[in-house]
Parts: sequence; C-alpha cells; structure tokens
Amino acid sequence: MKQEILESGVFLSDKMDRLIWKLTDSGEFTVKSAWQRVRNSVEIDRVASVIWKQSASPSARHLSWKIYKNAVLVDSNFQRIGVMLASKCVLCGHAVESVEHVFIQCEYSVFIWRKISAFMWISVS
Repeated sequence: MKQEILESGVFLSDKMDRLIWKLTDSGEFTVKSAWQRVRNSVEIDRVASVIWKQSASPSARHLSWKIYKNAVLVDSNFQRIGVMLASKCVLCGHAVESVEHVFIQCEYSVFIWRKISAFMWISVS
C-alpha cells in the first residue's frame, strides 16, 4: 500500500493544509466574492416574481406560489414522496387528486372559474 501511495504522485509536505477560496485571486474568502457568485448563479424566476409582486392578499400569493411550485398537499404529491393513498378527488370523486385536477380540470373548479370570469367580465375559453 505504501508503494502505491508513493507511486501515485501525491506527496506529503511539512506544511499545514489550508483552505483556498477559488473565487478570489488571493485564495481568501470574502463575503463580496460569495455574494457575486450567488447573484450570478441564481436564475431569475419571472413567474415567482410576478406572483410575489401582486397586490393580492399574502395568503392568495402564498397559495399561488404553492400551485406554481406543485407544493399543494394533494394525494398525487403525497404519492410522489412514497405515501400511498387510494386517491380520488374529494369534490367530484372521479380523478386522481392532483394540483391540475383540483384547480383546473375538476368540473367543480371549472364551474367556479366560469362564475369568477363572468363576475369579472372576462372571457374564458
């Protein structure tokens, strides 16, 4: 084993190991370099920005964000993480309870969206 280590090209040194921060020329960590890295690596999520900048109530914005991120506690999301449920929509009793079904596809959701759109004079196709 000793021979394998010696032949590997990795040699021990009397110097102490030290951390080197690759984002600065000096190798030293700076908050500025870390912040620049975070700013440059984060892709702006425009949909989330629109959701959070709306004048709706905080609870409505939170629900909108959870719908957008598919984080609503519905049966299909429980099943995705391994919790097996006999899933069906509690409103119509037909389809698997998913975010899409509960908020868009269910006949009761369609009815509610039509009522809202009629009230607000919005055409829905």
